[in-house]
Amino acid sequence: MFVRTFISTLIILYAITTSLYAQEPFKIFLIQDGIKKNILFDDSATILKRKPFKIEVWLINIDGVFASVSFDKLYYQTPLRERFHDWKYVGYKVMAEDIYNYDKSIVSSADGLGYWYFDPISEDTLHRFDKTPIQKGDTIIATMSVDSISSQETRETVPLKDLTKTVYLVFFSTVYNAEEALHIETHRVKTRLILK
Repeated sequence: MFVRTFISTLIILYAITTSLYAQEPFKIFLIQDGIKKNILFDDSATILKRKPFKIEVWLINIDGVFASVSFDKLYYQTPLRERFHDWKYVGYKVMAEDIYNYDKSIVSSADGLGYWYFDPISEDTLHRFDKTPIQKGDTIIATMSVDSISSQETRETVPLKDLTKTVYLVFFSTVYNAEEALHIETHRVKTRLILK
């Protein structure tokens, strides 16, 4: 009986995960000089100029998305259908970031995560995006203007014009299973950001 229940649970979780991946609960675009590049889950590189750009986030029926911004490949190299090495701690690894992105900087960390969110119902929502996200139907469209990258490890902020390292960007969404006290991943995209 236990084995049958276990197998049934696995089949249901697989079906939920597969259908949630198909629905794309978020989209990520990198924008510079009017050119908008959609980020998918592949090993391609996104090449931008060493000057400010924007990360546009579309939240489709979800509150937020986890963001790994790193000079390290730790999250980037994880295959799509595998969990990250520290999966059970995902909810605890979120770093505090400035509200409304006033400093126009994103935080990089080898193993810390950002959580970029917006609640359109609350008029006083504090969020990490630029000041004015917009709502179109069931989709929130928000931007993060990026002039520099701040390293959590070194506590230094590097302007984009001086950045020579590859930046690994990974974005993913989850649903929380309270019964098992575990996040279930629903969608992931990634890119290697190279500035020239």
